Amino acid sequence: MNVRYRVELSQAERCELTAMLSKGKRAARKLKRAQILLAADAGRSDEEIARAVVVGCSTVYRTKRRFVEGNLERALSEDPRPGAERKLTCKEEALLVATACATPPEGRARWTLELLAGAMVKLTDHESLSGETVRRRLAENGLKPWRKDMWCIPKVDGEYVARMEDVLDLYAEAPDPKRPVVCFDESPVQLIGEVRQPIPAEPGQLERYDYEYRRNGTVNLFVCIDVHRPWRKVKAFATLIAKSNRRLIIACGSFAGVGRILAHHAGVAGYRCEFYDDAVATANGLSDVSSDDVVIIITFWRLYNVAITAGRQARERGATVCLLSDAAVSPVAKHAHHSLIVPSEGTSFFPALVPGLSVVEGICAELESVNVERARQGVRNAERQWQDFDLLHFNSRPSNE
Repeated sequence: MNVRYRVELSQAERCELTAMLSKGKRAARKLKRAQILLAADAGRSDEEIARAVVVGCSTVYRTKRRFVEGNLERALSEDPRPGAERKLTCKEEALLVATACATPPEGRARWTLELLAGAMVKLTDHESLSGETVRRRLAENGLKPWRKDMWCIPKVDGEYVARMEDVLDLYAEAPDPKRPVVCFDESPVQLIGEVRQPIPAEPGQLERYDYEYRRNGTVNLFVCIDVHRPWRKVKAFATLIAKSNRRLIIACGSFAGVGRILAHHAGVAGYRCEFYDDAVATANGLSDVSSDDVVIIITFWRLYNVAITAGRQARERGATVCLLSDAAVSPVAKHAHHSLIVPSEGTSFFPALVPGLSVVEGICAELESVNVERARQGVRNAERQWQDFDLLHFNSRPSNE
């Protein structure tokens, strides 16, 4: 160490090192080298730096030399270390993967790292093998033999292949607007609300939310899509409701209840809606509709003339028309800017309301996420009104305040 290296940092380099130390989100070795460079730039001796940073004098010397001979990046980084030779050869690693994918020993429900290490000792010339070596090799191959995933395992036979080919042939047909190919699925959704307002994201910091949450029940979300037009309309419906000036909901027949629930939930969330289920009220409500308004038409099973006329008038007057229906092609569908197709077939003569109700619940859940604070304030206001009017026999849930 006869050569004396002198560290002189520029103002930009000092700022970079200071910011690095203030955040503390780097490797410990890199942070120590930053401390060494700042102390050397301040004129402190190698012995003083070594005592302050708790490193050896040789580490201080090497860091200063790498900075003078190279640059700041070289001084902060380190050369790759060769490390120890891999204990398992490629052939032995393949044997380990095959063993982990095989049936575990009798009396064992699954493979463990210790069992795999013991099996490899029996199958190879190794006298011992650590569980950590086994874990690393399995991780490199994306294997976790102690975990299982429930899956629908088909019985692949001639009948299965024939039905699969029928479905694939149907998907391959040219799109026909009179005969849409529709896929239907359902998914349980847990409705969760925040107890405390999340902290928004900022440069260098992810959005943070509290671990505590409020349960708002569960719903079954039924989603139906056209294979040739895979739209996601639930979020679009919620955004249109939130941005509109007036919100008119027109529901007909048996599905008037679906529209009434949408109007009620949206109103509780802070978005007041006008609900119409008869022709006279609908005609009066549409008399002054404008381009800032959204008109939601809910019609299933049987098509009513009031729905067709309402869709036509609303579109002619510039309003945004949203349709919730079980028919992709109908006289009212051609007036709609946005359509959400939901099945309504029931098990008897009467139509099924559950899919429509589930989609409405999904729209309301998305509506809450558009403006969380407005939705919470709306719920608080509604609950205050219910208490003032003494509507409930008892308060079934704690206040959000």
